[in-house]
Amino acid sequence: MGFLPADDPIVSAIVILDRPAGYWGSQTAAPVFRQLMERLVVVLEVPPDNIRLALQASGAQPFGRN
Repeated sequence: MGFLPADDPIVSAIVILDRPAGYWGSQTAAPVFRQLMERLVVVLEVPPDNIRLALQASGAQPFGRN
């Protein structure tokens, strides 16, 4: 299950596979979910979330890779 955009979701989706070829969701459902969301971003003209700007505005420090 997932949603987009992260800040103010307008779309949520869940991918259920009846007979998946693999065992893990990252191998089976995640690629389907990603393709679906990539298409919806374009069709619905969803602007990208800007994590770095949100962190700067809140005064929080970035995590992970910069």
